[in-house]
Amino acid sequence: MNTFSQLAQATMPLSTLTAAAREAAQISPSVIVGVIVLVLVGAVVLVALITLIVVAQWKIYKKAGYPGWAAIVPFYNSVIQLRMTNLPLWWVVLLFVPIVNIVFFVLLTRRLAGVFSKGPWFTVGLIFLPFIFYPILGFGRALYHNGYPPARPMSEEVKWALIAALTFVLIESLMMGGGDSKHHALTFIADSTYVTDGEYVYYNDTIVPLADPDSFVPNGYYANDMHHVYFEGQLLADVSPRDFTVSPDGMYGYTSSAVYYFGDLIAGVDVGSFQPLGIGYAKDAKHVYIHGEPVKNADVESFSAAPEGYGITKAGDYYDAQDVHHYFYYGEVVKPGSNQAVGE
Repeated sequence: MNTFSQLAQATMPLSTLTAAAREAAQISPSVIVGVIVLVLVGAVVLVALITLIVVAQWKIYKKAGYPGWAAIVPFYNSVIQLRMTNLPLWWVVLLFVPIVNIVFFVLLTRRLAGVFSKGPWFTVGLIFLPFIFYPILGFGRALYHNGYPPARPMSEEVKWALIAALTFVLIESLMMGGGDSKHHALTFIADSTYVTDGEYVYYNDTIVPLADPDSFVPNGYYANDMHHVYFEGQLLADVSPRDFTVSPDGMYGYTSSAVYYFGDLIAGVDVGSFQPLGIGYAKDAKHVYIHGEPVKNADVESFSAAPEGYGITKAGDYYDAQDVHHYFYYGEVVKPGSNQAVGE
């Protein structure tokens, strides 16, 4: 696919897009405005808190006799903190080591609290409530006093251990780089959201378990290879692809003994009379279903989904299904005047 719109059309059924558009049209403008305001307020508060922490750290560095601007320079700010707390400068290498860098951060934060005469509980505050405790250090009366002994020079053992570790990281990066070239060779499978590198099948960057790339075929929200059936990358246990059918809208999947909606087993369905109707509707001999749930007050024999995905009654209301007695919208009986189409 060459464009995003083409990819979206290939991976989402038209009925699903239509239903989503209708759903969005029903959202109150006041709700939309409220969500936007809430997001904007949250963003402003977040920026304000980050700015407060940065300014407080600027003041902390100046209290310790270092330039305040060092607080905003990545990695260099950690070097300055190592200096002001008399920790070995080579510890900055630990910033690049996963898991270990968390321990490094805790130890460094403890030392930082210590040089301002603060105890362990203040360290906890700096870690979990930085927007409160960093301003206390920066704007409060706390004075810098480094009583820790100077850091020892790097020993030969540490030097060679670091060289060995960096060499290992470099070799691993080069090997992963080779893997990246393979990763860049990923190709979409039949214009779906599944991709393959020829060895594995991926869904959202996660390997699909047991999938065979050579026989893998997407089908709506489902997919199968010669041995297994999947829903959105998850294996459907005990389901054979030779006994599995997907509804035209891609939502229902069924075998000779079970029916699934979006990968979830629907209990109590008469599989022998099961019939998908489109846009999330289906029925068997006793019930009508919407998104896998029974529809109340529906006449099974005469029930049908709207051919175009939706229609408009004479009263101007939307409907997406009907029987001899009622119009339905998302599985609910339409009451005249309750769901009127805009402009009708």
